[in-house]
Order: sequence, then structure tokens, then C-alpha cells
Amino acid sequence: MKAAVAPLASLAALALVASLLLTTLPAQAHDLTPEQLGSVGFDQKIGQRVSLDLLFRDENGASVRLGDFFVKDRPVILSLNYFHCQNLCPLELDGIINGLNGVSFSLGNEFTMITVSIDPREGPGDSADVKARTLRAYDKAGGADGWHVLTGDQSAIDHLTQAVGFQYAYDPLQDDYAHP
Repeated sequence: MKAAVAPLASLAALALVASLLLTTLPAQAHDLTPEQLGSVGFDQKIGQRVSLDLLFRDENGASVRLGDFFVKDRPVILSLNYFHCQNLCPLELDGIINGLNGVSFSLGNEFTMITVSIDPREGPGDSADVKARTLRAYDKAGGADGWHVLTGDQSAIDHLTQAVGFQYAYDPLQDDYAHP
């Protein structure tokens, strides 16, 4: 029984580290007002339900429901990224990959990873590029079936980010996102 708890505890610790990474990295400089920048952050919403009916597109352009990736008794790790980000997002994804490479369980078997873009202009080609890059760095079998990289329209992105407490702002002058 103790051996079964250890992988779940490790996965929980990994998820905690990923969420702390989101809250501790500073937002990059932008031309946003202080009020807009002040709204950027991450508020934990423990116990908040996320609609599993939200529609996104996968790296092949297929329409998928968020709930399609939730399997009974398999934890899901969610990361919210901006695929063309030149600052924090690549660091976050690299940190997640390094963390996942360091644990004994693997994607698609013991847990699922979902990465969603916060930019509605990004599409399946961007998702495919990000997925290919992450899978090259992930050194275990099952990654292709266990890591889902999604894009969506503004409404789906807003519903998801609000439900999980991820607060970001678009800077039209920089054509960039300020985000945690």
C-alpha cells in the first residue's frame, strides 16, 4: 500500500511545484497600466470545478472537449501557456518536463498532462510545434498519448483561466501577454 501512495505523493508534489513556479516568477515588463499589471497573478481556487464541456482544438485541428482527457482515477496536470512567449512559458514547460523526467511514473499511464494556450490566435500548428518540442525532451514512452497541447477561442480560454484563477492581460501595444 505504501508503494502505491508514493507515486501519487510525488505527483502531488510536482503539481505543487508547478503551481508555485507560476506564482513566483515575475511578470515581464509591458505597456499596461499599473491596474492591469496588478491584476496579473494566480489565485488558487481549490475545490473549484472546471467545465469539462469546454471545447478546444488539438495539435491535429480536431475539436476536443476538455473532459475527453479526464480518465477515472488518473490525475491531470494543467499548464496554461502562451506558445509564442519569449519569457516565462518556455521556462515553465522545461521545468515541468525536467520534473516529469525525474519521477518514476509516466504520462498516459499514471497521469495526463494538458497544456492550453492563452492566446486565441494560436492554432493547431502552434500546438504541434510545442508538443513536438516537449516530447523530444520527455524521455519516457507514452508521452504522445499522455500530453495534450490545446488551443481555443477566447470564450473557452476565459472560462478555463477564470475557473482555475489564472489572471493575465493582453498588451496590444506590445502584442504580448503579461501573465504569471
